[in-house]
Amino acid sequence: MSASSRPFSAPSKVLAELNRDPRLFKQTWVRKAAAALLTTGVANTIQHKGQDKPQPGYVATPPWKTPFAVEQTWLHSPKANFHPAVLRAETITHLLPLTDNHTTTIYTDGSVNQETGAAGAAFITEDVTRQWRLTDGASSTQTELSSIAQEYGSKGGGGRGS
Repeated sequence: MSASSRPFSAPSKVLAELNRDPRLFKQTWVRKAAAALLTTGVANTIQHKGQDKPQPGYVATPPWKTPFAVEQTWLHSPKANFHPAVLRAETITHLLPLTDNHTTTIYTDGSVNQETGAAGAAFITEDVTRQWRLTDGASSTQTELSSIAQEYGSKGGGGRGS
């Protein structure tokens, strides 16, 4: 990624786009982001609330340090040696103590086979597991976003999921 002397202005561009008629301008990612804010009903809150304030006592992690340590020591051999159901059950036993009773945990994933271009995505919640193929040649970002959109839609959020 190249350095730029201009500040990042995507939030201000999206906020400016909220007040424009979507039929008069071409569909850009800024227009789509503004449409998503309007569709989900958070545009008014974002416009009037302003930037979120950090929690008292919050100290930003310096860029040269990782924000958290990731340590995976509970598997005694590579993941490929385990049945997916065993991996899922083992993962859930380690994640349950970390979750709040009032939250829903959603796992999403999308991937692309670099050799064939085959693409797929999936999401898993406590009670639903779905996976599907995407058009060959889809990007990794498109597969990841597809899994998020499908999960959102499956919960009645207005997405394309069923």
